[in-house]
Amino acid sequence: MPTASELIEEYLKDNEQLSENSKISYRRNAGKYGQLNMDIATFKEMRKVAEQGATPNSKATIINVAIMLTKNRPQIFNRLTQYREELRESIASDRKKKMISLNEDLPSYESLVEELKNQSGLNYLVNYLLIHNGLRNADLELYYSKTKSPDDNSKNYIYKNPKTGEIILIINKYKTAGTYGKKTIIINNKRLAEEVAKLELKDGDALFKLDGKPASSKTITQRIRRATVNKLSEGEVAKIVVKHWIDNKNFEELRRISRSRGTSMETLLSSYNVYDDK
Repeated sequence: MPTASELIEEYLKDNEQLSENSKISYRRNAGKYGQLNMDIATFKEMRKVAEQGATPNSKATIINVAIMLTKNRPQIFNRLTQYREELRESIASDRKKKMISLNEDLPSYESLVEELKNQSGLNYLVNYLLIHNGLRNADLELYYSKTKSPDDNSKNYIYKNPKTGEIILIINKYKTAGTYGKKTIIINNKRLAEEVAKLELKDGDALFKLDGKPASSKTITQRIRRATVNKLSEGEVAKIVVKHWIDNKNFEELRRISRSRGTSMETLLSSYNVYDDK
């Protein structure tokens, strides 16, 4: 009797590049289906599980797991997909309200850049990468490398070129790695290089540690939130950045952020666009 939890483990084995946060989310939502046999469970049973979600978005997240695991059952798969489309209308309505509120409440891009000047060390690095490169929390699960081509492709790395001072990020493990593959981000910024040097990282050192060991994804997310200007989430920073470049009609910068974040322009201009109230 294949349960959702059993099937999702098989999926994760085939998609090892997913971030730890994504794996945790998949496992958590699969677990909500309990002992349901996903080979014979009815649409009504699966929908009942999804209805446990407190918001349309959480319902859609739960039903996404069922959709992933029922592709070999076309009739059920199609009904689940239709249900998800219905939820999207409610999600869009909720999102419109939130975006209007965010546009009024979020600080300006200029204030973030100004406050960045007052940061140092790890806080400077975190804020710089979110503001100027639009990175996600998972991208910052970094290990220091003394070479710019580390052999282990299961981790993310930060490397400082001793000759040029360039900071190079090699991002293997992130949310959309399955779509966009390895990301290599080269940053030529003297102040950033100085702040990275202050960290005195050795080869193999994790950027975020807890009790001398690499911190968990959850701990890293919490520390990033504490380090950001105004304690903003990385998603909120991304919305501020996107708004700024839209205001300046600089679509080349938006494309650069799209590439460094590993997000399509379509997603960037919808999910992170405070002006998009559709």
